[in-house]
Amino acid sequence: MDHVVRLGLLVVVLWAFVRLVRWLDARYAAASAATRELRTVALALAFGLVVSVLLI
Repeated sequence: MDHVVRLGLLVVVLWAFVRLVRWLDARYAAASAATRELRTVALALAFGLVVSVLLI
């Protein structure tokens, strides 16, 4: 894969990750802080997996 395409995909994935976290925070505003932290960590791990697949 061309480096420009990979970089573009990484930017799109990062944008989608940030949008998803913000949407979940807005949708479930009553969630506890621990639940939000756990959700953010799980999403960050999933984001890391996607990034590692794109970089291989």
